[in-house]
Amino acid sequence: MTWRALVVDDDPEMLASLLMRGRKHRQSWTFVSAQGGQAALEKLRNDKFDLLLTDLTMPGTSGGTVLSTAREVAPETARFVLSGRSDRWMAKEASAAHQIFTKPADLDEVLGQAESVIKARAFLDSSEIRAVTSGEGAPPSPRIFAALRAALSEPDYDLNSVARIVEQDMTVMGRVLQLASSSALGPRRKVASVREAVVALGKDAIEQLVLLEELMGAQPAQERDALRDHALLVGRFASALMPECQESFVAGVLHDVGHLMCSEPDTASGRHGYLGSYAAALWGFPINVVDAIREHHRPPWGKQANLSSALWLADRIADNGPSALEDPLLTRFDPNLTLRWREVGFRILQQEPNKQEDAHRAAGCHR
Repeated sequence: MTWRALVVDDDPEMLASLLMRGRKHRQSWTFVSAQGGQAALEKLRNDKFDLLLTDLTMPGTSGGTVLSTAREVAPETARFVLSGRSDRWMAKEASAAHQIFTKPADLDEVLGQAESVIKARAFLDSSEIRAVTSGEGAPPSPRIFAALRAALSEPDYDLNSVARIVEQDMTVMGRVLQLASSSALGPRRKVASVREAVVALGKDAIEQLVLLEELMGAQPAQERDALRDHALLVGRFASALMPECQESFVAGVLHDVGHLMCSEPDTASGRHGYLGSYAAALWGFPINVVDAIREHHRPPWGKQANLSSALWLADRIADNGPSALEDPLLTRFDPNLTLRWREVGFRILQQEPNKQEDAHRAAGCHR
């Protein structure tokens, strides 16, 4: 089976270069080129594609118009941007993009991300795909997060430029500073600016906080606070259970994001894991995070530690407290791992009992 990609740029040399680089992927991908935005719109309306890879700055019909049109006429198409800019303008212009890559991008990486999206999409029907990509409940592509991730991917990123991207949304900025100053992410500290928050917490934590706030922004205040508290707690529990995995915190933060895309309250055995997994793939998270979100309500498999099992246990600890650590399913693991995770679980519950009680109440809001 081959997948189809529409590659859009007004520069014929850039198009030719991308198509040339794509030749080694011809067993898996068919590339169709469009020189300029207007040509891209015609192809989107008359053909089907798994991936749209477009430049932003084009005369006439802009890349932003191409992206927004694709969102309407081709909701199943992954929308990626390939741009030479990473600033506030890009965050606004690429608001309908799922992921942003800066030139010159590694085409292997771009296509790898697209394949992750396609594989996660296979678990959903067309109405569920539209639920994720339409922007109902959660944004189809958190624009500040996408621009921030692109800026921070530069090896010599500028802290002031990063701060300006976050500062364009005062609500997101305020919540990021509040969380960065609180004990939700570790020892309490005084953080007065986004620049200080990046230095204090690191770029990965800032990315995740921005994403969390963009996702929760459209929710009613009480529900938003409950979902946020539960997400952060599961993130901390997952990090404590599996500190060797740098993606454990973000997997915890995102594990229930699929609830935001359900048309009605979902249960543990429902579809929110599949919806959240697809969203995580669209936003460019690693495959272990995508898989863990999809599987986080399923009993563990295998005897060794992996992110899916750690997330399953972290969510159960947040929901059920100490009783989760006596679950007979834990005996499926290697005995030494079971013992270690029980010790870690009891320790973190003792360290923050009030937070666990708050999260237990929060869990009831989205079950």
